Amino acid sequence: MLRPLEVLFAFQCRFLKSLCGRTSVAATAQLFLAESHKFAVYIDYCGTYHWLCDLLERLKADSAWPNVEDEFQQKMAQYSDKRRLGLRDFLIKPVQRICKYPLFLKELLKYTDVRLESSTFDELNQALTLLKGVCEGVDQVQQRIDSLRLRNTLLSSYCDSPELPLHVVAKLGEVVLSGPLYIAGCSDKGLEPLRPLGCVLFKLFLLILKPRRSGILVPQFWFPLHTMQVTDDGLVHSWQLQHVKSGQFMVFQASSPHEKQIWTDALKGAIVDSTAY
Repeated sequence: MLRPLEVLFAFQCRFLKSLCGRTSVAATAQLFLAESHKFAVYIDYCGTYHWLCDLLERLKADSAWPNVEDEFQQKMAQYSDKRRLGLRDFLIKPVQRICKYPLFLKELLKYTDVRLESSTFDELNQALTLLKGVCEGVDQVQQRIDSLRLRNTLLSSYCDSPELPLHVVAKLGEVVLSGPLYIAGCSDKGLEPLRPLGCVLFKLFLLILKPRRSGILVPQFWFPLHTMQVTDDGLVHSWQLQHVKSGQFMVFQASSPHEKQIWTDALKGAIVDSTAY
């Protein structure tokens, strides 16, 4: 698991050494374009970043850790007089750095005349496109890791139910989106009062949970998405999730129009995918 960190460190040292030797924008553009495909090592590293952070937390429980940390700080003091940084601060640096490279290239593009330096402008644009792709790859890895963490948290806190057993929930796959929403059911007596519940959206399934004070999550409602449709009720914060055949529906309310947009987009996308599936 340390291999991606070692590969990234070796690449970054070589790249920065080459970059320091470039004295013109044209030469810098050529370097970025030539090396852009190698920036994929950042994607591999970001896939192990959280594992490294977890490992670091486990190591801190060791009685020898304070001595290791002191030795690390003494070595760092030889190279930098900046504020005291811990190991975790250094682990996040590559994740932050890869996002800065496209910004750097955008600045170079801003001051490159497309008419007088067309070749350099094109090379900068190509390098920018490729590095944006790397950043998108990093985001996708981060989303998958977040999804797995959410799934593990759900499974560890889930209250097993005969109607929806834990082993069934465990087979629902990755979490697409989760969070609290206000929800109201609709009965023969009309619309019920809104109440806060937890929602977990999987690729083919929506699970609604009631959290207890103990931290246990109790299943309240669940829907296979291929049987549902999203209906906008015209209100700023809410929408309806309706069963296609019966016409029965539930009202969902978000805390803001932006949150509503995120949820409705995710639900509609999942419904389309589940119907195709």
